Amino acid sequence: MIIPLLGATFVAVRGRGSFEGVYGAKLNVKTYDITDKNKAKVVDSSNINL
Repeated sequence: MIIPLLGATFVAVRGRGSFEGVYGAKLNVKTYDITDKNKAKVVDSSNINL
């Protein structure tokens, strides 16, 4: 799912399965520069332990 925000910013949410009863899950967060809509670039990537 892609959620448009202000300007050229968006949040992409991807996943599969269920988090119910899951321990030690990891959320990967990536920030993209989409100034050129044909060449999105990852500018930051981080993992968050849930």
